[in-house]
Amino acid sequence: SYMDAGLFGVYAGTSTQNAAGTLEIICQEMLKLTQNMTEEEIERSRRQLFAGMKIAQESVGARCEQIAQQILTYNQPLDPQSIKKSLLQMTKTDLEKLLGKILSTPLTFTALGGAAKNLESYESIQKRFL
Repeated sequence: SYMDAGLFGVYAGTSTQNAAGTLEIICQEMLKLTQNMTEEEIERSRRQLFAGMKIAQESVGARCEQIAQQILTYNQPLDPQSIKKSLLQMTKTDLEKLLGKILSTPLTFTALGGAAKNLESYESIQKRFL
């Protein structure tokens, strides 16, 4: 089972000139995730997740992919209503704790192209989150 694993990612495409600034903004925004989260933002995120789940149910391929991911993680497909119930029960404190845990684990970082050589070091980026 992969129940104790997960993936959290951020993707950004930018020019060489804007790469360092883009990295700075990404780091700032990721750190903001662990503080000052409002109930309004949480509720908006829930609605977005619910809408995405509903839209994914319209595609056979997306449904199959979801079921496969659930079987790999939980050894069984999950009922959409139980997922919704779990999301509704999650509190601001739960989210802050989870995001703190995610951001305190070692980062996987990839930069491609000419901008990569001008970015700060991996160690410097990692220190921001410790």
